[in-house]
Amino acid sequence: MIKFLIFNPSYLGDSILTTPLIKAVKKLYPDSYIAFCVRPEYISLFSGLNFINEVISFDKRRYDGGIRGTINFYKFLRNKSFDIIISPHLSIRSTIVTSLSHIPLRIGFKQAKLNSLYTHTVEKDRKKHEVVRYLELLKPVIEARLTNKNPSIELGSKKEYELSVLKNIAGQPETYTDNFIYEKVNMFFKVISKGYSIVGINPTSIWPTKRWPEKKYAELMNKLYKNNIISVLFAAPDEKSTVEEISKYINVPFIDFAGRTTLRELPAIIKTLDLLITNDSGPMHIAVSQNTPTVAIFGPTTKNLGFFPYDDISTVIEKKDLDCRPCCLHGGIRCPERHFKCMNDISVDEVLKDALTYLK
Repeated sequence: MIKFLIFNPSYLGDSILTTPLIKAVKKLYPDSYIAFCVRPEYISLFSGLNFINEVISFDKRRYDGGIRGTINFYKFLRNKSFDIIISPHLSIRSTIVTSLSHIPLRIGFKQAKLNSLYTHTVEKDRKKHEVVRYLELLKPVIEARLTNKNPSIELGSKKEYELSVLKNIAGQPETYTDNFIYEKVNMFFKVISKGYSIVGINPTSIWPTKRWPEKKYAELMNKLYKNNIISVLFAAPDEKSTVEEISKYINVPFIDFAGRTTLRELPAIIKTLDLLITNDSGPMHIAVSQNTPTVAIFGPTTKNLGFFPYDDISTVIEKKDLDCRPCCLHGGIRCPERHFKCMNDISVDEVLKDALTYLK
């Protein structure tokens, strides 16, 4: 049995976008043992998925941080006796940890810091979606198996690496769905909606420049209600101030889930929605993982960076004619140009129009 470690203790969205890679590994190597390493706060999103045997926490900000923590962690990995590690993470710490783990086959991107410590590297094509870029990390694994270990294994009809085949067997990102929570919330919405559609609103993001202005979200929610749509506000406990600011300008009924749901519950709740309207953030990828249509508002980031919703049922709203976009990969604290046109120039009616196309 081959033991795989998929190592991506990154942001929430990055970890979710890694699941198609893991599914592809499981389909190609059904008897393998697969562990997925993520940040501790995200473990609940992946525990219980049937294509992952173990979820490992890498708490780089606390227990696994610093020299002592790093030493203890790579010793822990050595004792696990993994055969192959695939690391989409580009940081120098990830490269060092994977190298010191003494795992025989270590695969990462050429763009990773200290990439010479990997046994195999793959070019990260910035023109492709992040899911596809992650899938390309499987190329060395497949080539090694075909030429050295088991030449009878085929991908599709050819004994070679076929990205189109991998994309087909990998499918969309996935997160764990708590079916008890899903049924409970779905029943709740059916009782209170009384013919209204239910739309989730995620107005927050780690990065301030990724947030569409609060007043615009409030105006949108007012207009949605006039179109027989009830809004459900989502936010983490430490983001409730954003929801409180939005609430000042709302003059219609809405449902406030801000700070009242756990990350484990969130996928099941989002699954009950008719639509999610969101900034470029982790919940956007959770919605994709639950097959919930999404209207995503992109400001400082662009679709071309490769982190847009990986499905065929979602929409991205962005101002494509701004030369200053993208100003950064993940977002920033403030607009470098001080005008914030990438968000301010996206109108409420533009978002409303796209939302209504899903709810007719």
